[in-house]
This record gives sequence, C-alpha cells and structure tokens, in this order.
Amino acid sequence: MPVKMDKIRLFVAIDIDDEGIAKILSFQNQLKPLTSFVRWTEKSTWHLTLKFLGEQKKDKLSKFISVCESIKKSISPFFLTLKGVGVFPNSRFPRVIFINVEKNPSIINLYNQSETEFEMLNIPKENRNFSPHITLGRVKMPEKLLQVSPDFIPNFLKFGNLFDHSFMVNGFSLYQSILKPQGPDYLKIKQFDF
Repeated sequence: MPVKMDKIRLFVAIDIDDEGIAKILSFQNQLKPLTSFVRWTEKSTWHLTLKFLGEQKKDKLSKFISVCESIKKSISPFFLTLKGVGVFPNSRFPRVIFINVEKNPSIINLYNQSETEFEMLNIPKENRNFSPHITLGRVKMPEKLLQVSPDFIPNFLKFGNLFDHSFMVNGFSLYQSILKPQGPDYLKIKQFDF
C-alpha cells in the first residue's frame, strides 16, 4: 500500500529578475571550465531565501499563505543589489560558492517580519545571522579542489567581486521544494506582490 504524502517542504523567497538571472548565468558559465570539483546550481534554483519553513503538513498551507499575505501589507517595493561573491564556511574549506546580496534596511525588515510572523506558527527563528546570497555551486571535495586547482578560489573571489546588479523587488513567493536525485525542483505556490 503506497504511503500517503501529507507533508510538503516549503520556503519563502525573493525571485531574481530576468536581467539578473542572465548576468549570473554568464558569470557561472565563465567559471564552469575552471574546475570539475563544483556541482553547479541550475538557474531555476536561483532565488534569495527569506525563510525555510521545512516539512509541513499540507493542511497547514492556507495558514502559511495567510501569514505571507499579512507580511506583504507592511512592505513597499525596494531595490536589492547583488554585489561580489563569497564562500561558506571559508576559503580554506569552501563548501558553497555564492553571489552576495547586500543587506539594506528593507531586506532586513522583510526578513525580520518573516521570522516574527512565522514564529507564531511554531516555526523557530533562525539561530544564525541572516546572510543573503545566491548559491552558484557546491564544492564536492574541498580538499581536492584546493589541491588540484589552488587558484580557483582566489580567482573566483578576485573576479567575482566585480559582479554587480541591482533590481526592484516587488514581492516574494511561497515555494514548495521537491527533492529529486538530480537536485531539487521548486514549485511556486503563490506570489505576494507589495
């Protein structure tokens, strides 16, 4: 008897505009030939996560939509800037390479409101600092990358710091994350315009 799937993985995110996606794709395509030790992300996954809600019962979906509707009422459109790059956790053991998203009062306000509102639905607040970013790739074997391609991370950091793109944020979206062996698929459940 098949198991009934009554849970879904959810997150709240800001979509990147088309011009930004094109710039990220061009930048990523320049990096791809430089190393085989990075599993590159697909452009369909590029977004700025505001809040990961985790696995939730499907019957709570309407409550999450209501919270998003409440959050959007107090936010106005704002500019967001993607500027420079970085690595998590650090350049001596790079696991994730990313494009940095500059913090500004509007994005911090939106993030804080998301944390506060979802906490009322028993979604715990993050216990780490908000580090807005767009993941470009995940390093499969950090030690091997540093050994075989020792210039990759320094060059990535040097040339990546020239990356610069600003766009107007007019809303955010609630997504479902569907995990698959080849990587996650993201299904937009609803968009919330300011």
